[in-house]
Order: sequence, then C-alpha cells, then structure tokens
Amino acid sequence: MLININPKYINFYKKIKILTIRIYLFLYIDIFILFQYIIDTNKNLFIYRK
Repeated sequence: MLININPKYINFYKKIKILTIRIYLFLYIDIFILFQYIIDTNKNLFIYRK
C-alpha cells in the first residue's frame, strides 16, 4: 500500500473515474437505443409483410 500519496493525484483519479463511468453510461444508453430501434423496425417490417 502506498501511504504517502499526493492529494492532486487522488483528485485526478476521481475525475478519471467519473469520466469513465459517464462514457460507459453513454455507450450503454446508445446501445440500448439502437437495440430498441432495431426491434421497432423489425416489428414494422413484420407487420408490413403480413
């Protein structure tokens, strides 16, 4: 364990953590929206074929 850590680095690490979490969230939301869109288009195609 490193005991003597500069507080600047801790803040920097926290900022990076928040950024990565945000990026992952945005990616997840984008994938979810895309998935929903694909499902909707498939439903429409299926209805159109009948």
